[in-house]
Amino acid sequence: MNLFFLLLKLKLLTPLSLLYFFRAKKLHGQNICSLLHYTASRYGNRIVLSDGESKISFKEMYEQVLSLSAVIQSRVSASLLPSVILICSNTLRDVLVHFAIQNLGIKLILINQKTHPVEIKKIIEKLPSGTLVFSSGADNPYGSNFIRIEELFKQPLLQPDKRIISKKYASLNFHTSGTTDFPKLIEKKKGFLYFIFIFTDLIFTTGANKRSAIYLSTPFSHSFGYSVLLCSLVLGKKTVITNRRDADYIRKLILSERIELLAGVPSSLYFIANSISGLPHCINLVISTGAPMNQVVLKQIAKSFGKNIFGLYGSSESGVSFIATYRHLEQNCCALGRPLRGIHYRLGDETVDGRELFIKSKAANISDSWIATGDRVHSDGKENLSWYGRKDNVIIKNGIKIFAPEIENALLDIPFIEDAFVCGEKHPVNGEIIVAYVKSKDRDLLKESELRVQLSSVLSSIKIPDRFIETENFEYTNTGKKINPSRKLVLE
Repeated sequence: MNLFFLLLKLKLLTPLSLLYFFRAKKLHGQNICSLLHYTASRYGNRIVLSDGESKISFKEMYEQVLSLSAVIQSRVSASLLPSVILICSNTLRDVLVHFAIQNLGIKLILINQKTHPVEIKKIIEKLPSGTLVFSSGADNPYGSNFIRIEELFKQPLLQPDKRIISKKYASLNFHTSGTTDFPKLIEKKKGFLYFIFIFTDLIFTTGANKRSAIYLSTPFSHSFGYSVLLCSLVLGKKTVITNRRDADYIRKLILSERIELLAGVPSSLYFIANSISGLPHCINLVISTGAPMNQVVLKQIAKSFGKNIFGLYGSSESGVSFIATYRHLEQNCCALGRPLRGIHYRLGDETVDGRELFIKSKAANISDSWIATGDRVHSDGKENLSWYGRKDNVIIKNGIKIFAPEIENALLDIPFIEDAFVCGEKHPVNGEIIVAYVKSKDRDLLKESELRVQLSSVLSSIKIPDRFIETENFEYTNTGKKINPSRKLVLE
């Protein structure tokens, strides 16, 4: 079925929807508020977003974003501001602030709240002076260029004549560990319909268009979470998010909001599946992304929610690229499935660790050329691909990519550590856990509790190794590369 008929089936090409679209584009141009204007006109008072604490309709979201833009502009000189960092806590207020900043045409960088302040400061140092930081909570380690999100909501909603209607466009950037380097910023493509080819295919393959309420466990500061949020806006669906990780709270939220679709990384889906198992619920579709699943996770999800499960493969750079059905995953949890509409791929040279996967995608965030994913895959010769491992030193824990050398450098900064090696170890729930092999200058000082304290001052909690293993010596290849101690143990 070609794109025209798919869009027609989604009711995006009806005379009324096209009228709403052209009105929105005329008023806001490439600005993200053209999407909000379109959805406000089409879906009106239907609930669009809930975070457990409050809810908002499509119409209210559009009006509040325009009003909030005026409040933010009164606090800053938007015309002189080079960029803004939004440290997202995955709440309704954070989503509104994100849209309001984009409406002002200011370069926006989204960063997950769980990112360590030291890492955020490194990002700030690379940006032009005057970069503002927006965040929730009382803590402020960022100096005078800091605005607390709660303060923006203290004044009442402005009258229509005082709201800001803008056509300005500025880039949206995601903070990511990437696939081949240290943490970096990935710029989103201009506009909001660039992903329509891929997501239209995804919607009809999964049947997501038939579900009215989505629980998104992936933060919207993540490229996939953000794309799902935009897609649900276009379709007029209710998206539920939360910043809390309490099992009882999430279970009650999913049940009270009558969630039908779960989307997130395997570890969070497993957590929810265990929490809600045996209870009456409305969930009948699960979409997993961010990391490969395994049989333990797959079986628990299927037990709790049925077999209408799909696995997605992609990256911040290339976007969502492959989709695997339950049949694929049951046979091989690391199966990539088939490429989505608009996706082209090729494989690198054959090695003992598989072949590197290269992707060209219309939804790619960085370019329209071939993107080296850094992932090794195996092919059965019939175009069935399965994920094999990383080309580099990235560990995928709970769907989050962690660059091992960053942890190694932090360990080597500890005075009593002489040498270190960090790697991932397969885990039935988390995908991988972090294992650190350390060589100490003084064994009396080598205590796991002390290592955790030292590392927590410079690393996010998710990057703290799950296990520490003391080693007397490391071995090296004839080219000077350190040999992974875990591989040496396997050989022995």
